[in-house]
Amino acid sequence: MLSYNKDESAVFSRSFDPKKAESLLAKKGWKKNKKNGLLSRNKKYFVLRLLTNVENEIRREFAANIKGYYEALGIKVKLQFLPWSDVLSRLKSADFDAVIISWRENGPYDVMELFHSANIADGKNFLAYKNPRADQLMEWALNTDNKEIRNQTLVKLNRVIQADLPITVLYRQKLANIVSGKLHNTGQEADGFFSRAARWYLKGE
Repeated sequence: MLSYNKDESAVFSRSFDPKKAESLLAKKGWKKNKKNGLLSRNKKYFVLRLLTNVENEIRREFAANIKGYYEALGIKVKLQFLPWSDVLSRLKSADFDAVIISWRENGPYDVMELFHSANIADGKNFLAYKNPRADQLMEWALNTDNKEIRNQTLVKLNRVIQADLPITVLYRQKLANIVSGKLHNTGQEADGFFSRAARWYLKGE
C-alpha cells in the first residue's frame, strides 16, 4: 500500500537533491569540516548507524550503496551487519539509527501493527511513529464493513504516512499466486489471497 500511490506519485516523489539536503542540514547547524569534509555540530560529527542482517546479500549491497549517498553529504556512515536475531533485538530496544529490512502485508490492516502509536510500547511499531490522524484513519478502516469507505480511508492514510515518511520503500516484490486448475473459488480479495481459503473446493467434491 505504501510503496506506490498511482494517482499521487508525482505529489510525493522525492528526487536526490544534495544542494537542498545541504541547505536543510545547514539550517540545523551542521557544517562541513574543511579538513575532512564531514558534517559536525557542537564539535560532534554526524554519524549514522545503518543496520541490516548479515544473512541477506541484497540488503548488504543496498546498505553499501546508500552509504555512498550519505557520505557525499558529509555524513559518516557505520554499516552494521548482524545476525537476524540480533537485528530483531536491536529493533525492539530502539538501538539503531536506520535499518534495512523487508515487510510483508498479509492484509489491509497490517499497517496497524507497524504504524499505530498504540504499538510503540510493545515494540511492534519499532519506528516509534506517532500521528493522531494516522491512528484515527487506521481505526476507521479497521472498524468498517463497508469496502468502499474502507478503501477511501486507506487512501487517506496512505497520504498521511507518505507525507510524514517514517519509512522509505526501496522496492516492492511482485508475487504470483499459482493454483491447480482443480481448485475453484480462489479469486483474490482485498484482504489477501488466503482470505477466502475456507471457500475453496476441489472440482467434483
